Parts: sequence; C-alpha cells; structure tokens
Amino acid sequence: MKAPTRTDDPNHAEGWHLLVGRTASDGSAKLRFDGVANNPTARSKARRGKTYSYRVRAHFTESSGSGEPLTGRVCEFRFVR
Repeated sequence: MKAPTRTDDPNHAEGWHLLVGRTASDGSAKLRFDGVANNPTARSKARRGKTYSYRVRAHFTESSGSGEPLTGRVCEFRFVR
C-alpha cells in the first residue's frame, strides 16, 4: 500500500490565492483577490474547497505597496519589491 500524497489525500488539498489588476501611473490600483479555502480551522471557518473573491484598493511606490479589501474580510496587504 502506497502512502497518500498531497493530491491523494483530501485533507491536504491545496488552497490558492490570485491577486490581479492594473496599477495606474500615480501608483493607485484596483485589484481582485480570488482564492480557494484550504484550512477549515482558520478564522473564516470556510469549508475546504470553497471559492471566494473580493476587491482590493492598493497603492504602490517604487519599492513597496499596501492595500485593503473593499469587501470581504478585514485585513491588510503589504507588498515589497
């Protein structure tokens, strides 16, 4: 009997996040954050495999950036180049 791999075992299914959008010449950005939940013990209590999406307002400089969701959970994004 082979040991389960991450893809064989639903308890180890991969979650993911994707952040996409455009940055304006002044550094402002409107982004979309999409993902699939993987950890049902997280604060969100989302069931594994549940998809989610929310909009993010961000601002970037040459070396860093920050942002916050406009909808969805309360959190802060920090970006470093």
